[in-house]
Amino acid sequence: MNLFWPTYKRLENEMVALTSEIRFDDNQMKVYSDKLLELLIRISVEIEAISKELYLTNGGKPTEHEEDMYFDTVCLQYLEEKWNLGKKAVLIDGYGIAFGEENKLITPLYKANKRGSSGSKWKQGYQAVKHNRVKNYEKGNIWNCINALAALFILNIYYRNETYNLTSLSEANSFDDTLGSKLFRIIISKWEQFSGAMTVDEQSIYCINYTKDFIEKWNKKLIDLNFHLYQEILKDRAMLDAINSGDFQLKELSNNEKVQKIIGSKRFVEILKNVSAKNNIGTVVNNQEFRAYLNKEC
Repeated sequence: MNLFWPTYKRLENEMVALTSEIRFDDNQMKVYSDKLLELLIRISVEIEAISKELYLTNGGKPTEHEEDMYFDTVCLQYLEEKWNLGKKAVLIDGYGIAFGEENKLITPLYKANKRGSSGSKWKQGYQAVKHNRVKNYEKGNIWNCINALAALFILNIYYRNETYNLTSLSEANSFDDTLGSKLFRIIISKWEQFSGAMTVDEQSIYCINYTKDFIEKWNKKLIDLNFHLYQEILKDRAMLDAINSGDFQLKELSNNEKVQKIIGSKRFVEILKNVSAKNNIGTVVNNQEFRAYLNKEC
């Protein structure tokens, strides 16, 4: 049973409720209050708890004394080395949020594994109010709270560790990038080629790519397609003449640019269309399957 997500949602709902009373924009980032100070502490306590749980459930070794298993320099440090969490970004994009473009994209876990002035600003604020609330009252502000909540959101996503099977292109294109949040949207790295090759953005929290089953089907169909494509090209009179004259060699059949110079682009496209139709390439293309999974690689 996931005990962390319901608590996150309660904290997020309280933050959302504040947007109807305080305008969350660039000029109000330093606005502070009793409620915001309380939220910063409660959010940060949750970060401590979930960081330790993630550490232990993902290969982290318990310390000899439990009090030495610090949530930041031990747990978050381990998770940073494992998943590069400091570079994972979210977009602040909820109802009542009016931050400028330069403040909408944040990496809330950047330097959260560090202490003192080297640590993240929200964590500095949390430590300050925890140790001297009266002196550091203003640290309980909108910007510290929204960043701490975003950090908790990311940690919750990694704790949930969910994979989604998407059975169509439309499902993949409409994947919910809020993942249930009312305030944040995640960055997603998406498929680029039927072969499964893709570039993963280090800021992305999720990746969407073709399933292994689809890639296997595509590769098999591509082999069949190329086989029949080459057969048809070799029947073309211009190609036969080029081969007989020595201007073209069979090993160059995969060089589409050179093939088109010999038989013409129009003829090449015509052959390709006919071969694609005969090989039912559309049955594979029209039945694309995807998998959405956590970015744990970069």
